[in-house]
Amino acid sequence: MTHIRPATPADASRIAEIIITNYRQNFYPFFRNDAFYFGELNVMDMAAEYADGTDALQNTHVYDDGVVKGIIRICGDEIEKLFIEPTFQSQGIGEKLLHFAVSEKNASWLWVLEYNTRGIAFYERHGFSLTGEKILEDEWVPLLKMKRPDRKEHPMKYFVRNQERKNTVYHEFQKGRFDEETFWKEDSLCLHDDYLHTLGLFEIFQNTIPDYSDTGESEIDEKLWNAVMQEAKRSGGEALECLLEADAWVCDTLQEYGVFTIIGV
Repeated sequence: MTHIRPATPADASRIAEIIITNYRQNFYPFFRNDAFYFGELNVMDMAAEYADGTDALQNTHVYDDGVVKGIIRICGDEIEKLFIEPTFQSQGIGEKLLHFAVSEKNASWLWVLEYNTRGIAFYERHGFSLTGEKILEDEWVPLLKMKRPDRKEHPMKYFVRNQERKNTVYHEFQKGRFDEETFWKEDSLCLHDDYLHTLGLFEIFQNTIPDYSDTGESEIDEKLWNAVMQEAKRSGGEALECLLEADAWVCDTLQEYGVFTIIGV
């Protein structure tokens, strides 16, 4: 995925800076523990945790577009850390790192600080839900577990696979560029025309996709999809829920093909 790469030993100090800056800015106000946040927590010791050969370094990826602006650490299917340099927040970097974790590393759960309502809302927008589980880390940090549903246990609500179509009144989300001939591929996602219009998706697509038509073909790259999702977040409701349902498929497709095509009715 664009700008996301494995961390190297040369990134250790930058990783430490990003983590510590976020801890101090976002978590200190809740705990007011001066000794920990401005004494025990320091760049030199944190950077040492990401030295060459450590599990922490091997499990970490960075978002680097010339400057390392964010980090994500994944162990198995758990997202252990996801932090963005505060200066570069609200630019879609966290979203890209989360997409990478879900689509490339099959990450499906994490612990989040109970007081971090902004973080909880962020993960909820991307398909994670609170499970009701809670732990105390180091006996004083309350953490809540969040998890993405297993698609096998929770079939899609809005989209269907091609073999599940009941007619042709569907908009086909087809991997790659449309060849002008082949419709209804087995690995496509299909969205009924009723959902497109009743959920407000038609307006979202019109506002974000140049020359969008619900009877034509529209090619979507990563930049356009990010614009669509931003518009959906502003709209909220079922429109956002619907598009989040396709998000993992979109991430996989963009990683493999660079684009996908929405084929109208």
